[in-house]
Amino acid sequence: MSLKFTIFEPDKHIDILYELLNSRKYSISHRNATTKIEHKKFCLSNPYRYWYLIYNQDNPIGAFYITYENCIAINLISDSKNYFNEV
Repeated sequence: MSLKFTIFEPDKHIDILYELLNSRKYSISHRNATTKIEHKKFCLSNPYRYWYLIYNQDNPIGAFYITYENCIAINLISDSKNYFNEV
């Protein structure tokens, strides 16, 4: 397996991130579903130091980011340990 990491670019990736967000089983950042407008506003606020989308072949399978406080978050649509270990 070889994952590909792509730097998040708002013009290209907001819709993909929104789909990934809505496919998550769990959320720690919000209790209710986020609207697409709210999501776009959040993405454009540049909340993270580094932000990447994760692809398996050409399919988006998640994202990861590093905050300005150097915390790391990895969000995958699959619970696969293989994906997590490779990220």
